[in-house]
Amino acid sequence: MIRNEPVGFVVLQYTFFGNGFIPLICVAAAHQRQGIGQFLLAQAERLCTTPKLFTSTNASNSRAQRLFGRAGFAASGTIENLDEADSELIYFKGVLTASETASPSVKVTSRKRAAPYVERRAAESFSVVIPTSDPNCVLRPWREGDQEDLVRHANNRKVWRNLTHMFPHPYTLADANHWLFIANEDPRSVHLAIELHGQAIGGVGAVAGTGISVATADFGYWLGESFWGRGLATAAASAFKERLVQSKRFARLQAPVFAWNPPSMRVLEKVGFVREGVLRNSVAKDGELIDSVMYAYTAA
Repeated sequence: MIRNEPVGFVVLQYTFFGNGFIPLICVAAAHQRQGIGQFLLAQAERLCTTPKLFTSTNASNSRAQRLFGRAGFAASGTIENLDEADSELIYFKGVLTASETASPSVKVTSRKRAAPYVERRAAESFSVVIPTSDPNCVLRPWREGDQEDLVRHANNRKVWRNLTHMFPHPYTLADANHWLFIANEDPRSVHLAIELHGQAIGGVGAVAGTGISVATADFGYWLGESFWGRGLATAAASAFKERLVQSKRFARLQAPVFAWNPPSMRVLEKVGFVREGVLRNSVAKDGELIDSVMYAYTAA
């Protein structure tokens, strides 16, 4: 619910050969393309009591297929003759047990074992406060009550200009409410607030990859303009990177930086990221087409 208004629902059943099955997921038209569908799938996964979770959609429904792909579901087969001239596509996802049993589809390669990076849940190791090198600055989960701080610091064109299209501008109270609704619900990604003297002044995040990129996360951070130039971004990024490395959640952290943002490049270099290359004309932002510079940190 957003502002006490239902915006979508998901149905979880166990009628598909005894396995968890999602026959229906629905999001109100006014709230589509806001991450709610992925949030609902994550909730169904969290509640599923079987090691396998299935869902399906018509071959003509490309939007649902993209949603399932973003949520980590893999194509598992096709059923014909249910709907005339429109095949039913089956999707599958392995669901972890309490002991974090890996999906049966995970294979051990000859060089590195992939299983530790599959389907680790963010809430299990990032639900505590993480200290930084600044004694007054910590990282902690986003929580109810952060809306005012979010709007105060996020509603800034200079902040927005260095972030992806997922970060809105202007940044309103509705945007803050929506962020708190979804920030802690992705079972593999991690999003934390940067807190200074009890105030949320920015955020750090690691967005988990899927498919062949399951061991990779997009690493990022933002900070309110009034706190720039004080070493807080470096302190937060360093503490977050170290906790991610300790958790063995990902083998690779990557951070594409807009070419016009050298200060962010310096932050990444200070915390151990390596510049890997330039992606020419890869970003369309603020009416301009610009390069981005890829930085990465890889586990030993």
